[in-house]
Amino acid sequence: MRVRFTRAARLDLQVIADYLTREYGGAVARRFSRSLRGAALSLRDHPKRALVVGSIGAHELRRLVSAPYAILYEVSGTDVFVVRVLHGAQDIDRILSELGSLGPLSGD
Repeated sequence: MRVRFTRAARLDLQVIADYLTREYGGAVARRFSRSLRGAALSLRDHPKRALVVGSIGAHELRRLVSAPYAILYEVSGTDVFVVRVLHGAQDIDRILSELGSLGPLSGD
């Protein structure tokens, strides 16, 4: 399986890194960013291990927790598409409902 990041997920990761750099410094931001990205990339080996939390078009949307963040992704064929990376304090249910209304995101 290949893990791919949507534009929104890449932006989420950048926003997280920027916040961590401001609050805790570059070393912490780099270490945490590597860890979070590594959690997402680990989906290539076991893509269906996380809970299904909704759907986008015909694809199941899954949530992998890498505390305090949630990695939202879909499996499509031989690809895993990371759709969003959100902090657990965000209104994930609202965001999920917005994602569901957009149709398939794998072409993003």
